[in-house]
Amino acid sequence: MLGRRLKQSKGSSVAPGQMSVREAILETADSLFYREGIRAVGVDRLSEKAGVAKASLYHHFSGKEDIVLAYLEARHNKILGSLIDAGPSEVSHMFNLLEQKAANPEFRGCAFLLAVSEYPNAPAIVALAQRHKRAIREHFLSFLSKSMLEREECATQIAMVYDGALAGLTIHRDPALIPIAKQAALRLLDNYLSSQDS
Repeated sequence: MLGRRLKQSKGSSVAPGQMSVREAILETADSLFYREGIRAVGVDRLSEKAGVAKASLYHHFSGKEDIVLAYLEARHNKILGSLIDAGPSEVSHMFNLLEQKAANPEFRGCAFLLAVSEYPNAPAIVALAQRHKRAIREHFLSFLSKSMLEREECATQIAMVYDGALAGLTIHRDPALIPIAKQAALRLLDNYLSSQDS
């Protein structure tokens, strides 16, 4: 069990191949929160599944919202890192990557959309989700030529199509929606490029 390898406290050394207590909590939170929903998973269950005493959990996190924020921050960093490392910097490739994710039967849609739907009145959670969405939009913006007219508006519209695809996946769980969204995004891009050339 994970926790039997994790008896180190914050700041203690961790042997190669082992996770720190904080990492074990976050890995467990990532799995449970995404698969079952954040509200459905209490601190007692989280500490039990991570194999970490509640006292140790509260040594690393001030409470459940603190764990939720750390979980989302880790997701944010992982997603952006995977996009940067993914290869071709183009709009269609972003949608291709999303289609690959959607093919996984465990994919439930956007973790940030799911979190905000559960905690619409939690300012810190909403702010983190907004920051993530801005970062995705900035990623789309980076694909567009700096000389392109209405570049900012085009990136915003493509990002909205991408978000719409994620929302559709969250509800319908149908990967066939992604190629449709990709075509819409590419059509938007072509329209902007055509208006620039005319």
